[in-house]
Amino acid sequence: MGYEESDDTLVCDICGVSLDEDSWLAVAITRPHAKRLGDVGAVFCGQPHAAAWIASPLPDPSPLATEPRSGRDRVATAGFWAVIAVVGAFSLAGVVAVAQWVGVL
Repeated sequence: MGYEESDDTLVCDICGVSLDEDSWLAVAITRPHAKRLGDVGAVFCGQPHAAAWIASPLPDPSPLATEPRSGRDRVATAGFWAVIAVVGAFSLAGVVAVAQWVGVL
């Protein structure tokens, strides 16, 4: 997005002109999708180049990087659901006890 690879200076993504610190315009677009998010952006030397870039078809968003789940993550998830199951069982037992005490069951 608008950087010269050799020395990290800003360049226009349309014409490649080097830009100083005060004379550039950045455009960023976020496109939410069902399976992935897409952030697309570019740096320009002026509004006409930004308008030309926006008028053209936008590039496809890069796919989200998925990290493999570690064993620790799996154990934490299993522990969470085990606690939820125990809390649910005790809650159900409490409701039954109160219903018996009141005389509904």
